[in-house]
Amino acid sequence: MRKGYLIVLFIALALALLATLVLWQFNRTLSNLHIEQLDYHIERVNFHEIQFSHFSFVQTTENTEDRLKLRGLHIRWQWPRPFGQREPGAKLLLPSLKNLNLEEAYFTRTLIGQPTSTSNKVISEPFDLPKTFAIPSSFPESIQIQRLIVKLPTETGTISLAGIADLLSTTSPDASTMTVNLQASSGETLDAEHQLALKAIYTFSRNALTGKLLLAAKTSTPIAIPNLGHFSGEAAIDIDINEGKLVHHAFSSAVNADQLKEFLGLKVEDM
Repeated sequence: MRKGYLIVLFIALALALLATLVLWQFNRTLSNLHIEQLDYHIERVNFHEIQFSHFSFVQTTENTEDRLKLRGLHIRWQWPRPFGQREPGAKLLLPSLKNLNLEEAYFTRTLIGQPTSTSNKVISEPFDLPKTFAIPSSFPESIQIQRLIVKLPTETGTISLAGIADLLSTTSPDASTMTVNLQASSGETLDAEHQLALKAIYTFSRNALTGKLLLAAKTSTPIAIPNLGHFSGEAAIDIDINEGKLVHHAFSSAVNADQLKEFLGLKVEDM
């Protein structure tokens, strides 16, 4: 009997030591990422899911402070079957993410201190497409954000954007498919009369991209875009790609531009 108590005590001490090491590594990771004020509340957790009523943190850099607040975060995953068929790229002992549902996400960026001469410069780099459009094996099968609010600093104050987003992904040994639906408006509420809508579906197979992209923007009230100007009106872009080749493209617009600061890479005052 005494030996049984010693075994139980040894297991308890080992678990306590493991928990201490995990907590130490977790705090070290947060410190390296400059993450502070971590606050969360777990409503439910089990072998297949975890649900947070809220999750928030602050990340600081030399000149910025980013605040992220999440409400109603629900993550579900699935453990692989030891002898069953596994997803491409999945590891034997690691679960695969299934769903990520979020009721509300609130992101705010604030400028702090005086920007240095290096950070004050705008570095223009050529735009490059991703080297691969293949979906990572760790990507969830579905992501749903019911409300997204973003506040970013501008030269005169802040700009606010609100939106919703849905992403669906499927992977197989031969191909991966992604479907994206995004709607966004200026301000803190989604407005059908002042909206940016993005619908895209693509399949990546045999190192070739096939898909369709539809981007539509509509606003009667001018929207201020930092470092560019104020824009209003309607615009639409329709693109079809088949096995890496552009087979169809259409562009229509009726856009009004005001207080332009830059056009086609040229400063307006220099034109």
